[in-house]
Amino acid sequence: MSSVTRRLSAISLTAKLSLPMMLLAGCGQDPAFTETNVTAIDSPAQPGNKGTSADGVAGSDSTPSGSSSGGASDSASTGSGGSGGSTGGASDSASTGSGGSTTDSTPVVTPPPYTPPTGYPAGTPESNVLVEDGGTMVMPGVKAVKVGVNFEDLSDFDLNDSVLCFTGSFKVDGPKVTSYKKQTILAAVTNNSACGHNIHVTISDANGVVTQRLTYNDRVTTSAQLNFDVGSKLWVVMENQANNSGCIGPIGMDHPSRAEVKPNLCRR
Repeated sequence: MSSVTRRLSAISLTAKLSLPMMLLAGCGQDPAFTETNVTAIDSPAQPGNKGTSADGVAGSDSTPSGSSSGGASDSASTGSGGSGGSTGGASDSASTGSGGSTTDSTPVVTPPPYTPPTGYPAGTPESNVLVEDGGTMVMPGVKAVKVGVNFEDLSDFDLNDSVLCFTGSFKVDGPKVTSYKKQTILAAVTNNSACGHNIHVTISDANGVVTQRLTYNDRVTTSAQLNFDVGSKLWVVMENQANNSGCIGPIGMDHPSRAEVKPNLCRR
């Protein structure tokens, strides 16, 4: 083979080899690119599958980088969760301890028993003491130590024909008489008339239930025992006796002209 032929063959061979190399160089990595280590964010490789490193070398099944990373993450997560649980427990414990401390350290203060004002029975609660006397009980009327229930049976209107007079702790509101204490009193009975009368007395408690009922002859009776509770009300009726038909009756204590209920006045 001549030298010219050999040179042409060499050129042809060089051209054939250069073209694939040029193609490979065009598809390959830019020579200016510098590789750096970047943590893989792919999911861990499944057992039996080989991962691939950044340089294209197949990884090993025994030490998959994904599994190692995942395990560390799980461990850290578990530790963090455990820490959180521990913290929560500590918080609960502190809260419980604090609550117990507050309960235990707060003294139970028992207020002293109410002391009623002078004149009220011992043990009277504040609710049974008049507002005027420093309690909370509201009762209409005028306070009266003495009460007179005075009747007129005919025409002179001196209002002393039959009188029931008593002292105690009462409120008088027009013809109404109400006891503001629990008390038993002895009322005086008088007659200043030519007629005799049967006097009917009824005492009802604060709910209107009759607690005492009595009748007396004002010609022969000089006193009558009356039993009151707190809020008890008195009702009195004067009735003429059968042999005294000339007098007028019966008359209730609320009669507008023939009966008079007066605080601190007995017309006898």
